[in-house]
Amino acid sequence: MHLDVNAYVVRISNAPPAELTVITYEIAVLHLENAAACLKKAGANADQECQRSVAAARKCLAELMGALDMSAPESRDNASALLELYIYSDRLLARALFERSAEKCAGLINEILGIMSKLLDAWRQAAHSRAGDTPCPESRIFLGLTYRDGRLTEYLDETAARGYEA
Repeated sequence: MHLDVNAYVVRISNAPPAELTVITYEIAVLHLENAAACLKKAGANADQECQRSVAAARKCLAELMGALDMSAPESRDNASALLELYIYSDRLLARALFERSAEKCAGLINEILGIMSKLLDAWRQAAHSRAGDTPCPESRIFLGLTYRDGRLTEYLDETAARGYEA
């Protein structure tokens, strides 16, 4: 799995709300694909990497659940249906974490990957139809560099007004 953090930082800082949802789905799918690939490898490192990827995918699901707007009457039915899919997917991922059989675990992950891929395609279409939307007004990300422990490190601080605005 290759997750280009810098590319995502730029996309996120310039993204309207619908595109933020697409980005969250893309990251979740990347983690699920990585988990599926790790299951094909043998060894403790592959198992740990798979668990990290599943945990990261679950964090993406939690973010998607938290972003649902249940207060708007016109979107409540769609949000409820999405919430049910997210909860179902999260339960399958939790089962996958404790599954002893790599084959059964791969089946669970592939099922969730199918669900998330279809939802990603739908959100891409929705975001494309809203291509004229403006980025979130609070999207101000400051980037900088620090030197610590003999190496140069990039940091991201969304609260401070220091560094360069991205």
